Amino acid sequence: MKTYNIDCIPIDKVMSELADLFQTDLVKKCDECTINIPPQLGDGYIKGVVFDKGIGFINYSCEFKEDVQINFLKNKIHPLKFLYVLEGELEHYFEETGKKEILEQFQYCLVAGKSNLAHSIRFIKNVRLSFNSLEINRREFYDSMSCSIEKMKPTVKRLLKDLDSRNAYYHKGYYYLEMADLFRQLKDISVDKGYRKIYMERIVHGMLLTQLMEFHSEVNSDEEREILKRNEVRSLEEAHKIIENEIDNLPKIREIAYRVGLNANKLQFGFRRMHRKSINSYVQERRLKISKKLLLQTNLNMAEISDKVGISSKSYFSKLFKEKYELTPYEFRKKYKKQPKDDLGQ
Repeated sequence: MKTYNIDCIPIDKVMSELADLFQTDLVKKCDECTINIPPQLGDGYIKGVVFDKGIGFINYSCEFKEDVQINFLKNKIHPLKFLYVLEGELEHYFEETGKKEILEQFQYCLVAGKSNLAHSIRFIKNVRLSFNSLEINRREFYDSMSCSIEKMKPTVKRLLKDLDSRNAYYHKGYYYLEMADLFRQLKDISVDKGYRKIYMERIVHGMLLTQLMEFHSEVNSDEEREILKRNEVRSLEEAHKIIENEIDNLPKIREIAYRVGLNANKLQFGFRRMHRKSINSYVQERRLKISKKLLLQTNLNMAEISDKVGISSKSYFSKLFKEKYELTPYEFRKKYKKQPKDDLGQ
């Protein structure tokens, strides 16, 4: 096994040290850093970016030719990390306990170690592993957001105010598919380069907000939560793809459930668990978002756009659109079509 020891904390310095250890170049564009894994070690990349308020983001997508372990060394004030597995399995552990934790695809964990503990992540040889690490330097974050943090729920406030990493935290669960949507947006950014970091920062802030709210909800719920099995999470992802690809002529819920191997009740439960809304609410939201893009990026008329998103009545489409965006489709196109699309929000 190859072992790499990282003796720094800020993401830009972590990236620099990893590049030196891998004996390869660190590619910098503004505040984004990229390491392309050298062919002698394997394949893939690691990308990192630093934002204001102590927030950083790293995307690992790697396959190594032999087992690799990266140790983030002790005697440092570790950042608060949210780890999200996109592909493969992530194995990680703290030095003191030696207890191995495994995260599977669609799972996440919140992890914060004591300052005197090393935190390690492991890559199994010849296995592609892709995961995201959303990291918060709690001291910088508190200095910038102290007023807001003091008004947060006690569970979240305690977590964010542990500025010297005196306590270890670990929480594990499945992330909402809403988060998966944000990951896709971050990967497939198409805005002009001058707006790129602003757009990225908005998405990452959305991730952080979603995750802190969900963390509070999960650890404080008195209700017994029904657990989604791994194969059911995969089925929900398949249902999500069906909705995206067939939204102009969408099957009924029972047919979607049949196609992905779930019963209708489990599919409904899964969408509420992973999207925090019913299937019908999710579908309506997607239709309106897609119609907004079509209004701005095409010259299709209103009837054609309503057909494209699976709404047969043009008047009903206009009614739904105005309820959501406070403008009719015609008014929206007239007001925004000439503006850069990245200024419009989601």
